[in-house]
Amino acid sequence: MSASLRSFGIGLFVAGAALGMVQLTSKESPDTQQSVKDTSTTATTVKTLEKENAALKKELTALEKNLKSSSKNSQQKKQQQLIHYILKWVWGQLK
Repeated sequence: MSASLRSFGIGLFVAGAALGMVQLTSKESPDTQQSVKDTSTTATTVKTLEKENAALKKELTALEKNLKSSSKNSQQKKQQQLIHYILKWVWGQLK
């Protein structure tokens, strides 16, 4: 039992060592044209995101203004809708 377990462990070690050696020896040279494309794509993406950010900021300020005006209007409506009650207590009439 221990001999088969030991053999299995040695096999895993050898397989791992072989994969490690393959990874170390196979150095891929970076493709300069691909990196230039990635850089231009990144720059384009950044510019697009900055434009979207500016548009969203404008929309946010407009929504904040609408919220402030609607809250002022709702406060004015609440003030107009207040109803005043006067309660009179007269002795002897309430049973």
